[in-house]
Amino acid sequence: MLWTIFVILLVMWLLGFSFHVAGSLIHLLLVIALIATPTAVTNAEAIAALLDNPTQRAEMGRAGRRRVEHLYSLGATADSVADLYRTIARMPA
Repeated sequence: MLWTIFVILLVMWLLGFSFHVAGSLIHLLLVIALIATPTAVTNAEAIAALLDNPTQRAEMGRAGRRRVEHLYSLGATADSVADLYRTIARMPA
């Protein structure tokens, strides 16, 4: 299974995917589909299908970028840090 994940990440890198794309639902479903397949042939077919579909790759990239911009914007990061500080402040000394 780790080998499959490594191959998927390698193919993504070769395709120029940003690893921030991992947050997108489309990408998550693709990764699950690739990992859940029973044979290397099926994995290769799924990867080849993605290689042949620039529209899907572009949509995955756009969806990932939107998600990253939403989750890691300055406001979202500030809110997360503030929540962390509030949690720490409530802890007993």
